[in-house]
Amino acid sequence: MLKFKKITAVFTVCIVLAVLCCRMMTAQEVIGNDLTGSLSITMNYKGQAVNDGELILFQVARLYKSDEQNAFVLTHDFSDCGILLTDISSAELADKFAGFAAENNVEGMSKEIGADGKVYFDNLSTGLYLIAQKSVTLGDFSPISPFLVSIPEEKDGKYIYDIDASPKIELKKNTPPNEDITKPKPDTLLPQTGQLNWPIPLLATAGLVLLILGWHMCLGKVRTNEK
Repeated sequence: MLKFKKITAVFTVCIVLAVLCCRMMTAQEVIGNDLTGSLSITMNYKGQAVNDGELILFQVARLYKSDEQNAFVLTHDFSDCGILLTDISSAELADKFAGFAAENNVEGMSKEIGADGKVYFDNLSTGLYLIAQKSVTLGDFSPISPFLVSIPEEKDGKYIYDIDASPKIELKKNTPPNEDITKPKPDTLLPQTGQLNWPIPLLATAGLVLLILGWHMCLGKVRTNEK
């Protein structure tokens, strides 16, 4: 009986150790320093690729393990911002980080938007990232609103390291919403807008001829009346 109890105790300890190991492996998988992710951003408006300007990427926080939980810790560039990491999906929080980065000249990783409207960032360590539009060329669209992305991202109980994002694209306020945003090609034959001087002599000659004819007609009537 005593031997059976010892075997049971050893078996129980093995099960507990196995569970702990699995939990440690899962935590290590999420925050492992050797794991990297990617971010693919698609700029599209009603099926049309938007390729104006550049996108800039900032790492706002790194992902660390604290008391067997994952926690974001601000990077050196943002350590003095005084911004609390509450709801990372909040647009207001993203605006605060973007404002701090602009005011303090924080350097990020910038890439031009491709002709297909896509930008791809790879080899990204785990953490929290801010995406903003660095510059915009003359076009019909307003700059995108800054937004935050977590790498990895938890979805349906699984961690996703390769993130796809499609920010909202809006037309500039002075662009009619129902007008075709494709700029029309200029006509090959344009109307002349300069002053035309050649009709002046022609009109003067015609007026002189009419004046002479009128004078002759009047003279003829006078002669007829005299007779």
